[in-house]
Amino acid sequence: MVFKVQKPLDELLTNDMVNIYVEPKRKHWCLHKDLLCDRSSFFRAAFSGGFKEAKESEMHLPEDDQDAFKLFVNWLYGAILVTFRWFLQGNPANKNVFKLCKLYVLSSKLCIEPLMNLAMDEIRRYHRQKHNYISYEARRYISATMIGSSPLLDYIALGIVHELTDYPDNYCKFEGLLRVNHDLALIFIRETVSSWKARDLMDPDREGVCLFHEHKDTEKCKG
Repeated sequence: MVFKVQKPLDELLTNDMVNIYVEPKRKHWCLHKDLLCDRSSFFRAAFSGGFKEAKESEMHLPEDDQDAFKLFVNWLYGAILVTFRWFLQGNPANKNVFKLCKLYVLSSKLCIEPLMNLAMDEIRRYHRQKHNYISYEARRYISATMIGSSPLLDYIALGIVHELTDYPDNYCKFEGLLRVNHDLALIFIRETVSSWKARDLMDPDREGVCLFHEHKDTEKCKG
């Protein structure tokens, strides 16, 4: 498979701009069209074809999260890792991790694998360092928005299995999530059976650097 090589940032900062409105407060972003289209096949399809967005150089994202989009814009213009590390140091920390989960969901929609994987790495890094579980609020959001196969759903399901081994009485807390998202429920069953067969429960925050990455369009991690 031949992977797409991204162009350098300076070659994409042309005078061709587009307007993005992120709801519900209609936050307005004026961004470089060539940069958006190079980094995201979602934007490339919208702004390069015969769609309304291409004709008007304007797009509305009525269901997307403004904090997540702000992180996306920071990443888009080159603030790749430092921004996220600084972001996680804020208070309350769990709220910031929740925003990274929203960033993952947004990146999945925009078809940006490198950003999905970066968000996943930072989510796992935080929980590995803090020795705690991802918040119920974040799990509820993910179960309500992610549909189909997803490394993030795999991560959430394995985390629930891991938590229930320590706190079995917490099952009633997760039952609603499993009812809402059938894909999550199926992954939960798969991971439970797999752990039972192996008699060894995998820690979702410590195993394999590439374990919860997406690599359909990008090269797999080395090492």
